[in-house]
Amino acid sequence: MSEKLLMHTCCAICASEVTVAMKAGYDPIAFFSNPNIYPEDEYIRRRDAMRLSAKKNDILLFEDHYDRNDWLKNTSPFANEPEGGKRCALCFALRLRRTADFAAKKGINKFTTTLSASPYKDEVLIREIGRKIAEEKGLIFIDPIIGRDKKTAWDQAMKMTREEGYYRQRYCGCEYSIRPSANKG
Repeated sequence: MSEKLLMHTCCAICASEVTVAMKAGYDPIAFFSNPNIYPEDEYIRRRDAMRLSAKKNDILLFEDHYDRNDWLKNTSPFANEPEGGKRCALCFALRLRRTADFAAKKGINKFTTTLSASPYKDEVLIREIGRKIAEEKGLIFIDPIIGRDKKTAWDQAMKMTREEGYYRQRYCGCEYSIRPSANKG
């Protein structure tokens, strides 16, 4: 059997193609940790879509608790940052740190994130954050995009999303990205 890999999942869209790619070398286990998602009904739609994705891909899914207050406390000083700025880096780090902590707790020495799959996210920044956290925790961060064409992977994710009928969100997830001036997708 393949080595276990804890895979932080942000949504079913990004998870769809990445799950298939990671199954080629690992036994991926999904971890839905997204306290940034707002409002709560949006969180529930994304979580439910991820449950469906995990079931269809025959992978185990763990769900982190929805601790929006802690997320707000950490990100509110950066409320006026543009999308993709310091606030986003902090948000990535918060979720990847929770993923790394959960991986260590479960005895899994490798973790990744589906955040890198989105064309709206900076995969180089995410990779740097993931590697730094992995080094701090004595784990290994696996970049799900490195060595693969991101556009081709995203096109495949969109195809899979349409075929499976997964919920497609229209913004990053946080309340700051809902603002028309910051909304990139």
